[in-house]
Amino acid sequence: MGGVEDDEPSLKRMKLSSNDLIGLSNGSSSEEHIESSSSELMAWPLPSEGDKQVVGSKGVIKRDEYVRKIANALYCLGYKKSGTCLEEESGIPVHSLVVNLFIQQILDGNWDESIATLREIGLADETIVRSASFLILEQKFF
Repeated sequence: MGGVEDDEPSLKRMKLSSNDLIGLSNGSSSEEHIESSSSELMAWPLPSEGDKQVVGSKGVIKRDEYVRKIANALYCLGYKKSGTCLEEESGIPVHSLVVNLFIQQILDGNWDESIATLREIGLADETIVRSASFLILEQKFF
C-alpha cells in the first residue's frame, strides 16, 4: 500500500529473458528460477513483523485501525459476509459494543436511550455530542 512515506516500490518484479520464458514453457519448474533470484522477488522484510500492533514497511500503520478500515470498506461496498468474516477472523470489531448499541437504539427509535448512550461513547468534543443530540431529538419529534 505505497504511502507517502514509503521509499521502496510497492511491487518488485523479476526480469526474465526469452530463454527463461522458453525454459518455463518447456515444462521446467518455475521454482528453479524463483529460488535463484528470490532476493529480487521478495519485498523488504517488515521491521514490525514481530510487533503485531503495527503494519507496513515503516511500522506506522496501526493494525487495528487498518483492519477496521478494510472491514468498513467491505460493508460499504455491500460485501456483508466478507466484512463479518474479517471481523471474526481478526478479532477486531468495526464498532465497539457501545457504538453498536447506539446504532441499534437509533434504528429502533429509542431516542432518549440513544442520547444517554451517545454520552457513554466518550467523544472528546462536547460540541459534536450536543449537535448529535439535537439531531436525535429533532428526529424524535418528526
